[in-house]
Amino acid sequence: MSIVSSKATERNCNMLFIRLVFDTQCLQQERREQAKQDLKGLEETVAKELQTLHNLRKLFVQDLQARLKKSQKQPDAEEDDLGGSVAQKQKISFLENNLDQLTKVHKQLVRENADLRCELPKLEKRLKATMDRVKSLEQALKEAKESAMKES
Repeated sequence: MSIVSSKATERNCNMLFIRLVFDTQCLQQERREQAKQDLKGLEETVAKELQTLHNLRKLFVQDLQARLKKSQKQPDAEEDDLGGSVAQKQKISFLENNLDQLTKVHKQLVRENADLRCELPKLEKRLKATMDRVKSLEQALKEAKESAMKES
């Protein structure tokens, strides 16, 4: 009776071990895929933000060039006209604030991207260590089975 229960216990252990290995592999694969998706999303966001910054810069340069041409054409204009109207000053202020915010967001995204890129090798190293541990457990289980078979 003890041999039968021993074999049943061994089968249960084997099934649990196989399930553990499978679940570990699935979880690690999911983590890898999620990290890749996160990096891809961050790269897309950074690209969009950079494009927005580039467009804002172009608008800013165009506005400055237009003001310069206007001031060159009207050297006798009042000082307020050289500085631009109140609406233009507000728009410039708004654009500068937007530029600052976008720059901050861009820097944050670059930092997060770098952090994720640093984290990926660590996770891969942990995955390899786990897989090595699984292999060693499989080997130990195999040896234990062989030992149990020889004793039977």
